[in-house]
Amino acid sequence: MKASGIAFIPLSSSEVTSLVSFTYSRHDGRAINHHVSDREKSIMADFEARIDEEIARMGGPQDNIVVSVNFAVPSDSARVRIKRVEDFLTAALQKHMSETRGIDPTHAQRLLMLHDAFSAGYKVTNGKSAVELIRKSSRVKEEITSALTDHVMYFVVRKWFPIPAHLEFYLFIYNKKLITIAQYHEGCYFSQLIQDKFTIITKLTNAANRVAAKMTDSNCLLHVGISEDGDVQIIDYTPLTLNCLFLQNAPSVFGKSMTDHLLAPLLNDKVNVFLKEEPIPLGTGIPKSWQDFFKTAETKAKSDAKQQLQQQGGGDENCCLQ
Repeated sequence: MKASGIAFIPLSSSEVTSLVSFTYSRHDGRAINHHVSDREKSIMADFEARIDEEIARMGGPQDNIVVSVNFAVPSDSARVRIKRVEDFLTAALQKHMSETRGIDPTHAQRLLMLHDAFSAGYKVTNGKSAVELIRKSSRVKEEITSALTDHVMYFVVRKWFPIPAHLEFYLFIYNKKLITIAQYHEGCYFSQLIQDKFTIITKLTNAANRVAAKMTDSNCLLHVGISEDGDVQIIDYTPLTLNCLFLQNAPSVFGKSMTDHLLAPLLNDKVNVFLKEEPIPLGTGIPKSWQDFFKTAETKAKSDAKQQLQQQGGGDENCCLQ
């Protein structure tokens, strides 16, 4: 099946087996103790060629293609492409410091930089890089393993559609009914989102109702975005079982567990809406593993911006640069 900007490639049982058979190190992304047979090499070579064909139909090998198995996106794979993420963050910080004359980024700006960096980390250009990214994803492997007997498996190839940061959301559907809307970047305040919230909530509610009517699962968590042309795009789809909802380690959205999101709407008979109404930080929100990187990179970016100003005869640069 194929539509503009998206292709669904059915996965054969041998292709599924090949995708889940690899084990990778979470630290450096290298394969661990796996012998690739000639048959498996042939299966994957043919599969990679089919992906290349679909990418060519979408306009060729540009760095704007994302892949998934069904709706399981290999977002965790970006962690093994750490160099690319670091390079993206460094460039973003240097640009910020240069444009603001050395003013530290805000809490929200750091979160968005990190999100954009990881998004850049899992874009692909060809079939080989697409398969490698999928194979390195524990998240996708879990999706494949759990869905082997229940669902038809598709390898999804699609163009990356830019989505404004304030227009990404979580939608929680329980018993095929929308009960929670939460902004995706929960630590960020967006004035435009608050200004347009009633129109946005209506658009999201209508989209969720359309999805719920076609779902085979009763409960799910949708990660969606509203594109620049106003369409609601599904970024990720996560089926949720009742066991998952009531476990202590259940998924958390906007500081609340799924259990909390479930109980309040059922008691109040209305949709919970979580949007950040005031520009007050909700803690750092930056993973500990990245906090030291930001400190070091911001110090260097500020120093580079100061040096650039001095070379350009920037005059009173010390008014901003500390």
